[in-house]
Amino acid sequence: MRYELKIYKPNSGTPEIELFDSFESAKDEVIFLIEHAIERIEDPDKVDWALTALGDLRESSADDGFHAEVAERTYICSKKPELRTAEVDLAGTRGITLKLIQDYLPTNYTAEQVGDTVKISGYDNAGWTLDGYVIPRLRSTLVSAKETTAQEVKR
Repeated sequence: MRYELKIYKPNSGTPEIELFDSFESAKDEVIFLIEHAIERIEDPDKVDWALTALGDLRESSADDGFHAEVAERTYICSKKPELRTAEVDLAGTRGITLKLIQDYLPTNYTAEQVGDTVKISGYDNAGWTLDGYVIPRLRSTLVSAKETTAQEVKR
């Protein structure tokens, strides 16, 4: 299992993302960053807040991940989501195109055409899941998508 650490800095919409092989190593990295940030905080209320965040972080578990806000930075760590895939067979269909399929996908999923097949891939995010949103939404346009497993994808 891999863990994804997102670090949001002030005035930056895009986080820095680091991958860790263990939750403990991600947690240790953030504890180190927060401890050094606390040394530079001058407002006593913000120091108390940072120390509370640090205590919560130390008690966090791999199942829950963590979310800490200290010194105008936000640290979010969670299990790295599994890549999910599906395929649409275009052979013998009319009017179904890669563009049509792409128009019905949420931003956390992409599609590419390989021969007569459109391969859909992405990561579930909140309610935007492959089996709960993507496939049913495509089905509403009479596009039949079938989820593929990791073994099928390797073929």
